[in-house]
Amino acid sequence: MSFLRRVIIGDRPERGLARALRAERPELEVRDLPRDDVGASDLRWAEAYIGFRPPRGIDLRAFPLRWIHSTGAGVDGFLEHGGIPAEAKLTRTEGAFGPRIAEYCVARVLAELQDLARCARAQRAKRWELFTPRELQSCKIGLIGTGRIGSEIARRFRSFGCSLVGVSRSGAATPPFELVMPFSRASTALRGADFVIAALPLTPETRGRIDGPLLRELTGAYFLNVGRGATCDEAALAEVLREGVLRGAALDVFGVEPLPASSPLWELPNVSITPHLSARTADHEIVASFLAALAEMERGARSPLEVDPQRGY
Repeated sequence: MSFLRRVIIGDRPERGLARALRAERPELEVRDLPRDDVGASDLRWAEAYIGFRPPRGIDLRAFPLRWIHSTGAGVDGFLEHGGIPAEAKLTRTEGAFGPRIAEYCVARVLAELQDLARCARAQRAKRWELFTPRELQSCKIGLIGTGRIGSEIARRFRSFGCSLVGVSRSGAATPPFELVMPFSRASTALRGADFVIAALPLTPETRGRIDGPLLRELTGAYFLNVGRGATCDEAALAEVLREGVLRGAALDVFGVEPLPASSPLWELPNVSITPHLSARTADHEIVASFLAALAEMERGARSPLEVDPQRGY
């Protein structure tokens, strides 16, 4: 017996998510609309909603939805925008996010060590400028967040011979880190790190966790954020970058996206900004995750993709 019949997708119809779902499960009735075109009548009709966050200005708790599926690996788009109906299941999309984010981090770290920006400036000036790049194997890498993504990032840097330290909620030993400490000892764990990479999900516990006092302990480090923007105090980050406490930053996630033109981060010469592209979700991953969760629910089982709304993961 089908767990549900009526599904509303609030995304970009040109992605073809509805077409892919109908091809696999033709018994489903699917409406596919741009997110902000989804209205109250659509949500009263639907049993499930698929999207990255709720339609603008709509509180999903006012509707009898049985299931909400996030098109991303994180579900903060729903939990941070009013929550979900009390009886609704909440699931996420699973994909190759760890390897994609790890490649982004390796690329950014190597670009900094090889000083590619300096090389580009010299080329534009037609200037033959010799210098000695630093070797990656000599670096200490600190990860704030040692979960699946943080551990995947660490494994990539381990292959280059880097020293690896981690910071997590529990501080439990986690391969391949040489040392993991709890958040309460983050400044000790990260002291002397050449690069500090934040790979935290956004939960009530992690919101603003990377604050001014912690950032000021990272003297001389290069900071990367590939988790969620709101885990970091962006005003404090801009301040320590402007003062030279941090030597630079590569930022792929922000508290507000797109990053407003008024953000001081745009103007800082030691900051590299990318538009949340380190781990774009593939369309086939969204469809496969939704169908896998649906199959588990139809068997009366709890899907591994189901999220505890209280914990946020």
